[in-house]
Amino acid sequence: MVLAGSLDLGNGVFVPVSDGWTGTLSNGIVELSDGTVDVLLQVLRRQPGEDPEVVVDEHVASAIDPVGTVNSGPVTMRWSTETHRPAMGYGFFYTSFDPAAADGKGIAGGVSVFIRDVGLTLIYDVWAQAAVERALAGDSFTNIV
Repeated sequence: MVLAGSLDLGNGVFVPVSDGWTGTLSNGIVELSDGTVDVLLQVLRRQPGEDPEVVVDEHVASAIDPVGTVNSGPVTMRWSTETHRPAMGYGFFYTSFDPAAADGKGIAGGVSVFIRDVGLTLIYDVWAQAAVERALAGDSFTNIV
């Protein structure tokens, strides 16, 4: 069931915009923001069996490298299932360098990539200033359909 006000990521995937958040859709990429936390979501149709490193490297090159100097952890497998629609989940965390910040940290974020065995891929990248301590609005993520 698609919730009213949801944004169409393509390939039959929709994401609702939580109360207090704004959402824009441009060239198949959804950007959500509450003014403090920002989220980028994208659904891609990739080759079945493609190495997840390729997907992650392309996202890093287009969305994270432009931020500047970034320190990141390793990409790890976070989730998999062998149910009706087999999928694998991968993710990593990153922090940018900001020489003006007392601790040298700029933004802190995390990227998650979910890949179905048919190649359908969901990428979401969540970031905020490194000092921000808060949770994301759950309904935009638990209700992605």
